[in-house]
Amino acid sequence: KSLQQMFVSKRFVFGSRSLEAEIWQQTLAAEIWQQTLAAEIWKQKFGSRNLAADVSSRNLAADVSSRNLAAE
Repeated sequence: KSLQQMFVSKRFVFGSRSLEAEIWQQTLAAEIWQQTLAAEIWKQKFGSRNLAADVSSRNLAADVSSRNLAAE
């Protein structure tokens, strides 16, 4: 199966809204990972614990919002 066919069949099974939410969630997760990784590098370079705490609280907020989106 091609990737496009998989998406089409997924959309058929779950409805386009669920698929969009899933894509959004995965995109958000990738973005969070990128930001976390960048913060980790920053922390190792400059030793800022506050930055790490700030990032983890942002990640928590993003995680909650992605769960809310999925629940919708």
